[in-house]
Amino acid sequence: MFTGIISGVGRVISVCPKSSGASVFVELCRDRSSGFDLSLVSVGDSVCVSGVCLTVVSVTDAGCGFDVSAETLSCTCLLDVTGALVNLETSLRPSSLVGGHFVYGHVDCVGKIVVWRSVCDSQEMVVSIPPLFAPYIARKCSIAVDGISLTVNGVEDGVEDVRFSVNLIPHTLSHTTSSNFDLSTSVNVEVDMMARYASRCAEVFLNCSRNNGV
Repeated sequence: MFTGIISGVGRVISVCPKSSGASVFVELCRDRSSGFDLSLVSVGDSVCVSGVCLTVVSVTDAGCGFDVSAETLSCTCLLDVTGALVNLETSLRPSSLVGGHFVYGHVDCVGKIVVWRSVCDSQEMVVSIPPLFAPYIARKCSIAVDGISLTVNGVEDGVEDVRFSVNLIPHTLSHTTSSNFDLSTSVNVEVDMMARYASRCAEVFLNCSRNNGV
């Protein structure tokens, strides 16, 4: 489990395709990773890589290696793109501060940035995702975009998609890959798990009510 508070930025420097997916090596960008301590990362640990929970299979002085399944590659972006910059966060420890929200690293979908504009010293970003995720997004709820914990400022439901807007402050822009975002950039999106639980509880309650003739 993670918090969506990015501690480092890495670069995908090698992608080796396999029948079951790919082996990926991410090199740490040390000038942008003051909070990511490689010495504390071991084989078998979980690391959130741009919103995707991956298991470390190798560690060197330069970075970490991961085995990524074909299923994960099919429903996420960036992981198999050599040269791509990725956000990094190590998993929560008992002593960790939860500065963002609980992020599981289970990406729900790939979204596309449809608005990217400056608002004072921040950036407003609007992301389009499939409409089936509309029940899980509400104004002022949390959402993870490429692993970054963000607050939803607005939601617009449409027939073909649902769009949510967030603001990225200068600190976030300078400490994550969001400074490289642009119009039409694809991003990994994970909705707040609490919203999923609430939606499921409501669904079960309504089904029980119908079955009991209420």
